[in-house]
Amino acid sequence: MLVLHPADTEFVDLAKQPSYCPPDPGGIPNLEAELARSPAFVADLGDDAFAMTAFHLLANKEWMKIGYREVETFSGGSELADMIAGLRAKGEIYLDVRYGTLSGREQPIARGVFSEDRVHRLHRHLASIGWRTHTPDEIRAILREDLQRRLRTRVELLRQVKELELRQAGSFPSWRETPRFPPLRVSIFRDGDDPAWLGALSPEEQEACSGELSLRISALATSARIDRSEHQKLTDALVR
Repeated sequence: MLVLHPADTEFVDLAKQPSYCPPDPGGIPNLEAELARSPAFVADLGDDAFAMTAFHLLANKEWMKIGYREVETFSGGSELADMIAGLRAKGEIYLDVRYGTLSGREQPIARGVFSEDRVHRLHRHLASIGWRTHTPDEIRAILREDLQRRLRTRVELLRQVKELELRQAGSFPSWRETPRFPPLRVSIFRDGDDPAWLGALSPEEQEACSGELSLRISALATSARIDRSEHQKLTDALVR
């Protein structure tokens, strides 16, 4: 508690310190409720390096309860950090976990703490209460389906662009100057994509995949064949 005096400021310990209270288990599996009631997991959180490993892996991977379609997981990093700080019961707050300044450290714990042993320990804790994350094969399948979805979107976008290119130049009041530098070619591929997943592409699909599509959208704008709102919609679809 902060107490203000006329010429000074005083920090006073509260008579009762804040305590963490995990959510009650409900009808839907709740990752926080189950982890907080795992004595082995709570004991391991006393290790600063394991606590940070748990924070980053729980925050950055998708976790599921085996045998269930609907689950409740952490809604954000602050909620997860608050749980870890509370379960450690060392007087820390969620910011200590988010920034890795556990146990009163001035410098954050380095990312190098993610040792193979600590990662495996976290997975074992989760497996013991029936939770897991995606396997490598599942991750590849998710990425493959996302790439194929983007391909379908690109083909639809290409067809729209071809129709708009039939318009007369100057169909709208000029609103965009010719850029000083060539616009960027926007590739369909992202980190984790494998071009081989697309298989044999049709000529239309190959044209849609080309980074030239973004140049054609830019040309529609500079030739005033489309207005600002149409350009925004096309650009959004390009990166969706």
